[in-house]
Amino acid sequence: MTYTELQRRMDDTKTKGSGIGKAVRQTLVQALEQDRVRFGILRCVDILERDADNVMVCILPQGKARDAAVRIQHTLIEAFCRENDVRCLKVDCATKISTVFTSASTKEQKERAVSADLSCLLVMTPPAAASKEDEFVCDYCENFMLGGVVPHGCVEIPV
Repeated sequence: MTYTELQRRMDDTKTKGSGIGKAVRQTLVQALEQDRVRFGILRCVDILERDADNVMVCILPQGKARDAAVRIQHTLIEAFCRENDVRCLKVDCATKISTVFTSASTKEQKERAVSADLSCLLVMTPPAAASKEDEFVCDYCENFMLGGVVPHGCVEIPV
């Protein structure tokens, strides 16, 4: 898919009330239901070192009051992802991710998500075919993030 085709597809989905934010939200919900989400910087770094080929996308939530340590960690993770061809996506807020997880999951999944470190998330590749949302998020990352074209600082996730 070319940059122009993806841009046209994104414009079409925005007019229908969808977009990359909704696709990321749905991807997170599906991944949590399928146990494909890994939480926390340390765990994510370990997985990226051992099994980067099975990571569908790395999600780095931006915070309003980010401290220097988190900024440095995110910078290093983003650099590692770019160097190893792992899709990396910045989203607007860890609180929104928590809200998405707690509103769209089972009791066990809610408990796991509430106690999780949401400073870094890895969505692992699905064992079966990827959903439309998964494919859209992957296409977005490949055409914009890996291509060096970053249209927005981060993706806004609707709650």
